[in-house]
Amino acid sequence: MSNHALVRRSAAVVSILCAPGGALVHTFFDRGWSGWESLGGVVVGDPTAVSWGPGRLDVLVRGTDDGLWHKFFAGGWSGWESLGGTLTASPGAVSWGANRIDVFVRGTDRGLWHRWWDGAQWRGFAALGGRLSGKAAAVSDSWASIDLFQRGTDAQLWTKITSRKPIVEWK
Repeated sequence: MSNHALVRRSAAVVSILCAPGGALVHTFFDRGWSGWESLGGVVVGDPTAVSWGPGRLDVLVRGTDDGLWHKFFAGGWSGWESLGGTLTASPGAVSWGANRIDVFVRGTDRGLWHRWWDGAQWRGFAALGGRLSGKAAAVSDSWASIDLFQRGTDAQLWTKITSRKPIVEWK
């Protein structure tokens, strides 16, 4: 089985997503495990998932076109939505509040790129620099706070904190 994404959608519901052989599948626990369901499409690498509110689940993947793709669950599954870009690794994502999703991808320049949902629309890609050798990881412990982690092309772990003004550069 491929690597998986694990996310808590509410106090009682946990979802697991994985893409064995490129086919994205999903199961969840809510007083018992559901069966696996296909979410359609074909993905490259590993999915990432976030939840910005009870019952909400957003899934982001690298498609076979190397673009960023998005699908969400809010009482039922949406269709796939292309968010563009050219990814060279699986995406990473985090949500630090209601109606907020921050997605981080490695671009063709091996640098880190950021795209975000602000509650009304997806904002364009913004360059965050760095030189990645794989996918980035992101965590949030409070409103508007994101800590990024990446393995650089020098095989070292690099971090960047985006909640401070000014933004702390890679170190």
